[in-house]
Amino acid sequence: MTFGEMNQWTQRLNQIMGASITLRDKRLDQMIEDICDVYGYECDCQYVAELFNTVWEARHGVRIA
Repeated sequence: MTFGEMNQWTQRLNQIMGASITLRDKRLDQMIEDICDVYGYECDCQYVAELFNTVWEARHGVRIA
């Protein structure tokens, strides 16, 4: 993951978190799917893993171990 890619994902997450609560969960679910589609389910990149965990925590309230 490049710095530019991380910046785009971070901006997207910030937009979602600033949006109305009624759409937040649906948009977070979509972001989780998009991360998996782009980087795969078994990506070894620590930045992708941290991004995924951050989004997962925002959606479900807990981090993945």
